[in-house]
Amino acid sequence: MKVSNPSLEALQKIITGDSLSNGDPIAPYRSGPDLVKFFNQFGAEDTYGQGFPSRWRYVQSHLEKRNGTADLKEICEAALDQRHFWGSDFDCEKAVDHLNKFLDYDGYRLEQVGKQYQVIETQGDSIEVGGLIREDGGVNESFIQKQVQKCDRKLSEGDFTGAITNARSLTEAVLREIEGTLDSDPPSFDGDLSSLYTRVYRKMNLDPSQEGLSRSAREILSGLISAISGLAPLRNAASDSHALEYQPKKHHAELAVNCAKTVVRFVRDSFKYQIENGFVDAHADLERDT
Repeated sequence: MKVSNPSLEALQKIITGDSLSNGDPIAPYRSGPDLVKFFNQFGAEDTYGQGFPSRWRYVQSHLEKRNGTADLKEICEAALDQRHFWGSDFDCEKAVDHLNKFLDYDGYRLEQVGKQYQVIETQGDSIEVGGLIREDGGVNESFIQKQVQKCDRKLSEGDFTGAITNARSLTEAVLREIEGTLDSDPPSFDGDLSSLYTRVYRKMNLDPSQEGLSRSAREILSGLISAISGLAPLRNAASDSHALEYQPKKHHAELAVNCAKTVVRFVRDSFKYQIENGFVDAHADLERDT
């Protein structure tokens, strides 16, 4: 998670409990020892004593050091732990609203999930259909690579809900564009990923029920259908595009991302092979070089 300096400053004010520019604080005050205890949760090994820097500078230094890492997301969420506000004159929700005004510019925001606030990414999750197939009918490899890197980046930053969302969005975008390439009048997409994949695999001769397939090929193709069927509800339950039913862990997000990579790369390679060998035809208004 990487944010701008104004967002870091707003977060610093919430962590320290210092006054905002209008002269009023928005969160409970944390003393020097309290701040050391807070950041030691995230791997610091600091002690409070002689020579300790000013409180705001100490916090700002830690935030700048962790900007662009998964730690910053966890720090944001810990800073807005509602239990810290209990027994004080401060309202946690108002502090969240204040920080969100800054985070929105960076493509993030805090949203309540159960009893906790969680940072979610608000920009860059959607993937526009239209980037996969080049004008000559070939596959734009950089399109897929860019989206896969986005999934991996979110995993490394600890944004597991965002990684799940991107995994599903990538799968959807690739399937929708392939369908549009093979069908001049595809049906409107209604959000049903499983139905979309069913239409695509039938047009691409990937139906596991067709005759002439070996047992292993039939099982692999059936497994892809099961993977798609599992990806959509996993995304609905644990992604940041819906109210979360549970808090996804790293292995959940990795499962979704790896599932999407497998499906997308297989469908891409199969599409290339079948187009190049004339097993399927793009519709007439797409000029392709065979």
